[in-house]
Amino acid sequence: MMMLNAFIDWFTGNRENHLPGGGLFSILHIILIILFFAIIIFNFIYSKKNNKYADKVVLICCIVMPISRFIRMIMEVCFGLKQPLEALPFHLCHIMSFVIPLVYFTKWKKAFPCVMFYGMLGGTMTFLFGDYYAYNVLNFYDIESIILHVMLAMTATSSFAKGDFKFTVYNIHYIPIFMLILACWAEFGNTIFGTNFMYIRENGLPFKLLPGHFLFTYILIAFVIFFLMYLPFIIKHFKNKKEIKNSAE
Repeated sequence: MMMLNAFIDWFTGNRENHLPGGGLFSILHIILIILFFAIIIFNFIYSKKNNKYADKVVLICCIVMPISRFIRMIMEVCFGLKQPLEALPFHLCHIMSFVIPLVYFTKWKKAFPCVMFYGMLGGTMTFLFGDYYAYNVLNFYDIESIILHVMLAMTATSSFAKGDFKFTVYNIHYIPIFMLILACWAEFGNTIFGTNFMYIRENGLPFKLLPGHFLFTYILIAFVIFFLMYLPFIIKHFKNKKEIKNSAE
């Protein structure tokens, strides 16, 4: 009976019997961070070598992500975890789990750089914010969220490695514009429900890397992720340049 009750709590999101977790930089946090980056790096390298693999990753993720999120939304409402409107996509990654498949299946190429960047950003930042480490047990919703955020990052890295999109002066301006739209939508939800969607009312991190408003830390992390996405291509560029120079000599 105790096992059944524990399973029901795990499945329905009841946290009453769960003990506090280790928080950020706990063993669980470190393990998940290592696994996340190991998966993403492997996925990028293999996608660059095998275009068919990259296509399958993007297709499967774009099918699974919206279905997974839609089922989660229904469960959260049915089990009383959220009000019906509160279960709508207000968080960045929740929104991207629907927007990325929409962009992919409609073949809206101009939107690829923007939405894929935010898929990678959201997928990475979530592992830093610490929501998974607040309790000593990962429940059904935590596991679903972990898998979803890995899929967001895998979709972005596979698509990027395959060359489906690249950032140029003609499309990079969409990134801040889209973020402004997302922030307004999230703040609309925050105003109605008194929540902290997209962590724009309160700092989702237990630290600040820059003085001033905590949003500057978010921007810095976004720039770091942007740089890391392009780092393999930068290295390759200088490597090829060096090889051409050596061959000329």
